Amino acid sequence: MSFSFPFLNQVEEILNNYQISIVTIPRIDDHHPESEGESENSSEESISASNIIQQAELTEVSNVSTSNNVLYRIQFNETDISNINSIENLQGPPLYDFHNIDVFRSRSISLTIEVISKFCYSVLSGETLRKDGALNYMDALSKKLEAWIINYSTDLPSDFSLVVFNFFNTVKYCLKRNYDLIDFVIVNYSKDRFDNYFVLDKRDNDFINGLDNNVKNALKIFDVVDTLSMKDLFLKIDRSDFTDIRDLLEVVKHLGSLYPDITDVIRLKANFLLYKWHKRYTKDISSEDDFKLRIGVEVTSFKNHIKESNVFEAWNTKIERHYILEDDKKKYLQFAKATINKEKDLSNLKFYEFHTLIKYYKDILPSEEKLKSILDYLLQLDTESWSKYDQYCIEVIKDYAVNNYFSLCTQNKNLSIESCDILYEKCCGYLSGVSLNYFLQFKYLRFILDKIEKEVTEESNNDKLLQKSAHYYKLIENKYSKVLDEYYEKKNWAYDKNNYIFLLTSEESLIKINNPECELDSFIVFTSFVLPYNKNEIELNYSKTRQKFREVKSQLKIINTLRNDLNKLDSLNKEFDRKESRNMEIIGLFTAIITFILSSIPAFKFVDNIYQAILFTLSIASSLGLFVLIIFSFTRGARKVFIEERNWILFLVVCFLAIITYFSLINFENRSVKGIISAEIKNKEEAKVIDSLKRFSLYEEMQDSNSAKQVEDKGNIIDSSKDLKKK
Repeated sequence: MSFSFPFLNQVEEILNNYQISIVTIPRIDDHHPESEGESENSSEESISASNIIQQAELTEVSNVSTSNNVLYRIQFNETDISNINSIENLQGPPLYDFHNIDVFRSRSISLTIEVISKFCYSVLSGETLRKDGALNYMDALSKKLEAWIINYSTDLPSDFSLVVFNFFNTVKYCLKRNYDLIDFVIVNYSKDRFDNYFVLDKRDNDFINGLDNNVKNALKIFDVVDTLSMKDLFLKIDRSDFTDIRDLLEVVKHLGSLYPDITDVIRLKANFLLYKWHKRYTKDISSEDDFKLRIGVEVTSFKNHIKESNVFEAWNTKIERHYILEDDKKKYLQFAKATINKEKDLSNLKFYEFHTLIKYYKDILPSEEKLKSILDYLLQLDTESWSKYDQYCIEVIKDYAVNNYFSLCTQNKNLSIESCDILYEKCCGYLSGVSLNYFLQFKYLRFILDKIEKEVTEESNNDKLLQKSAHYYKLIENKYSKVLDEYYEKKNWAYDKNNYIFLLTSEESLIKINNPECELDSFIVFTSFVLPYNKNEIELNYSKTRQKFREVKSQLKIINTLRNDLNKLDSLNKEFDRKESRNMEIIGLFTAIITFILSSIPAFKFVDNIYQAILFTLSIASSLGLFVLIIFSFTRGARKVFIEERNWILFLVVCFLAIITYFSLINFENRSVKGIISAEIKNKEEAKVIDSLKRFSLYEEMQDSNSAKQVEDKGNIIDSSKDLKKK
């Protein structure tokens, strides 16, 4: 089998050499020959094997490099085991003599622990996710073990057989646990994902009770590694997850001194999962940054139970900027500055950096154009050369870009419902389908429902209101209700399957460590910096959307139900407006008639002839017609006035009268000027005559006054003369 899984390959190597070394164990037939001939042959074979061992011990190589060489010193094809007759058949380091059961048991226990440690390294390193074929590889190893168990089930002594079977059963147990883990990952987090998948196998753990205590402790460590990996994939905000991880750390605490290289990695990973759990819990559930825990009678702070490590510094910063301080744009800009500088060539970016850019252009500096360019680049990525797990992660990253692009577009207030429908269908087409992504349904329904509610509320025209309500009600019944059902199904699926909205590839999910005593140079955290789901938040968002859906639907239904009443009300309003308009028109007409009469009577005294009378009547009539049209434009609207033909006729007549009146007035004005001029001349002559007469009469009056004065003077003279005579 040519599979590149370093630690699993080492397990296979150990198994092959262990199986080969069993040849030195004495068989039952060696002590209980059935015939003399068989006894002689058996004796000869035993002597031959003894000679082989003796010769091998003389040439034993003392330089041992790995624990494999503790039990064996040779590798060759298992088909050649029965053909070993002499020392000349051996190639390579010699075998040990396992006639002694105590030596064989001790070596088997050491080798069993070595195999378990390799399985621990395999799971922690995530080697089975970086390349496909792990399940087939482990299945082949399991079948090989089954064949060996059958072969050695009858011809080994009972005490040797027990040791061999304990070794094989332990390896089978580890293979089964590892197989189940990888199978779970592939079924739920790969391109071969399958929804309705059930595992009905039962684990046979009864043999564990008969194992050596050291082997039992090693299996406990392996169980912790396996369980912690499942917690990584299924981490939730439930308090039980916190207690479960704490229990795993307690197990490691008691066994850490036995396997420090493995338990150190377990502590790093477990504490980081607790850190993520705490960040999600304090952000979405608790109003406090910390909370208290009681262990026995001791009450301590939660933070005292989390030991942060520098190996997660980059991810811790990412969590703080993306989740905790998501509204602090200035700090996020500083955090994303290095990634923004590399944006010119998207091919140089890691998926971790794509996540940073998407967040930046969605929330910090919104740009539909930038998000669309990132989305287009991710959609055209070729993932054929990646493993199925990595292909799944890349498809999830693409879906994440689609979600954020659609979310940003729906924030555009000018986006219409029709445009949103087209955009929604297009984005649904972008989705890979590897997971049931409910985010698009959530954002789509929220935008649509808000838009419908706003349009219905702001519409003042009853006819348009009825049309819109009927149209939108049909859409809700036939289209949007199905989207809501789809939202419900995908929401439930996503939570049950722990469908993360973002997952780094296996290579980018590795955390480097520097521990010379550990064979691992890195370990995997499947969910990387992504915080666990908050079920309450998911349910709350769905409940709000469903409630809004019901409210809008009820509002539209009420409007449609009141259609007849609204039509009657609208007709009554129109009738009322019509009567009011008629009243105004009647009043206007009477006002025009009265004005015509009142203005005509006094004005006729200035009319000298029949032509002037006709002209005067036409001018008054055109003025009244224009007055009536103005009244109609106010009561019926300027556009409605000219809908009827009679109003056009009236308008044309008024215009005709106005034109005739205009030219007549000009002619009248010209003649009037001449008349005025002649009248003025005549008046001047008459004035002269009158002035002459006035002067003549004044002269006569002066003459009369002078004569009277003379008479008076004469009288005075006579009176004065009489007085003198008397004296």
